[in-house]
Amino acid sequence: MEAIANVSIRLAPGQNVDEIAPEVERLLHEAAPAGAELEVELWASSPPGLVPPDAKAIQLGLDAFEAALGRAPALVRTGGTLPIVPALTDKGIPSVITGFGLPDSQTIPPTNGSSPRTYRSGFSAARELFLAFANL
Repeated sequence: MEAIANVSIRLAPGQNVDEIAPEVERLLHEAAPAGAELEVELWASSPPGLVPPDAKAIQLGLDAFEAALGRAPALVRTGGTLPIVPALTDKGIPSVITGFGLPDSQTIPPTNGSSPRTYRSGFSAARELFLAFANL
């Protein structure tokens, strides 16, 4: 019998793949059942990136979304697997990564049902965002 898994770990600023990867492998080996063979391969890695919330691009984004939606969006610090973000931030180029959901859009479950209102609001917010970026 064989089992295969692909594990993706999102690093936060201050974490280092060279320190985290061996710890993850150690934990996996410790959790494996007796007699199991475990092989771990590192397929790809990227350092974490962090765009400061006071970056001009972020502030323009907040203002654009507020103009389109009538209220300011929430800034949520999350992890992701986008190696372009740390590559750009290392060069001083901030990135705006946004998801879009309204309280009733149920964006998490597999049966997420986005309404036409969600799409209209998202398109309006994206339009305002791109217009705001003309000021960069």
